Amino acid sequence: MQWIKVEAQPKEQVSSHNTVFDYLSEMPEDQQEILMSDGHEIWIERYTLYDDETSFDDYLSEGKKIWWMPLPDLPIKWV
Repeated sequence: MQWIKVEAQPKEQVSSHNTVFDYLSEMPEDQQEILMSDGHEIWIERYTLYDDETSFDDYLSEGKKIWWMPLPDLPIKWV
């Protein structure tokens, strides 16, 4: 399975897509689900900006919570 590395915009810079972030942040832990769209899996970090200074593997190894969402629903920047 292939993963695509992306940079998610900070919430305050996201206008029409706020509901995606609000939905995730308000969802109870036991109801959180991974969403899928046609097998395309896009990883974003939940609350903080994924930046070029920290590698994707570093985020995972530090145990930070990572989300992926269907491609059409996210404001993403390829890295």
